[in-house]
Amino acid sequence: MAAGSCHKTFKSVLVGDTDVGKSGLARRLTTGKFPEHGMASTIGAGLYKLDLEDGSKVNLWDTAGQERYRGLLSVYYHGASIVLLCFDLQRFQPESLKGWAKDIASKIADDVQVLLVGTKAEGVARKEVTHIREETFDICVREGLVVADAVCVTDARTNKGIADLKTQLQVLLRGPEPASSVKNTFVVKRMLRLGMVESEGAPSPGCC
Repeated sequence: MAAGSCHKTFKSVLVGDTDVGKSGLARRLTTGKFPEHGMASTIGAGLYKLDLEDGSKVNLWDTAGQERYRGLLSVYYHGASIVLLCFDLQRFQPESLKGWAKDIASKIADDVQVLLVGTKAEGVARKEVTHIREETFDICVREGLVVADAVCVTDARTNKGIADLKTQLQVLLRGPEPASSVKNTFVVKRMLRLGMVESEGAPSPGCC
């Protein structure tokens, strides 16, 4: 992000299954509070306003996870800077994440960045979080979805990881890193493991 644009308003979209905790996450991010009695399922989408420490402002769209609303997502992706793909760490569903990754990859513009966000982390063992983190990257790589080189591990109820998520949003809003700077990132390492790139970072033969 250019130095003179620090007060620009950006658009970000929260997506993921119903009940993964998107609304609670949005509320915690924007108000610093978590509703004592939980939150009702979102109908359509809700808009939250987020002010980051560097002066950036974000319109955060919390979208409904129900299947019947999927057709509306292209409207929310339009003009977005970041898509936050949320998944439940306590009830991780690989096939569901695969469907989201495939859908997002087919609908977003090339300049939209995607950040993976694990929710409901409280009580999940570190080893399990690490395993899920690796699996989410592998799924996204296979589905052709380019994601940021991070998984934000959060728990909106306890405030875990919320500050780190805000920091990551600031980093992404500055703009993507040059391709030459990401050869040793976690994403590329996972691609190497899956045989989708060669050691120099070039696509392997047969890769689309």
